[in-house]
Amino acid sequence: MVNLSTCGPTQDYPVNAIWATKNTHSGGLAMQPTVDEFQRRFKAIARRFTSTAQLDALLRKMTPTPMSAGTKVTQYLGSCSTLYFVWDGSLSVSIGTGAESVDIGTLGAGEWIGEVTLIEPGPASATVTAAQDCMLLALPHETFRQLQQDDPASASALLHAISLRLAERLRTTGTQVLPSTCRG
Repeated sequence: MVNLSTCGPTQDYPVNAIWATKNTHSGGLAMQPTVDEFQRRFKAIARRFTSTAQLDALLRKMTPTPMSAGTKVTQYLGSCSTLYFVWDGSLSVSIGTGAESVDIGTLGAGEWIGEVTLIEPGPASATVTAAQDCMLLALPHETFRQLQQDDPASASALLHAISLRLAERLRTTGTQVLPSTCRG
């Protein structure tokens, strides 16, 4: 078992620390973590990597982060500098504050939030709250910068996957917003 107290967000740690944290968080899983499991959960990202060594380099930079139900992961317009991969559980997403807050969806295992922070940390575009107990894999901006130095191919593959996801979101938003603004 790995002592996670020595694993900070900017330190490398053994990949099985993910499972050690998961085991103490929710009662446990019997399997060891593998790049294959990451590939199954995060297909859109994993297919951009050309080798398992690249994926392993990414996994080693991530910090397992358990979140209890009701915990805010990000706050709308609050400071945000971490990309989170949803390993297990679900998160609710809303925009706005107070009475102006609007629920916009739910994220589950295999999805991620905070993509823009890899490019430029800044205000969060949504409030994300753990809808149930969750296990997230965190990749802070500074740790990503270190990955760019240590393993440029892995960092490039991740940025490519994130860029494609952002482009998809922009296109989807454009097709939803444009027809509603053109109605007379």
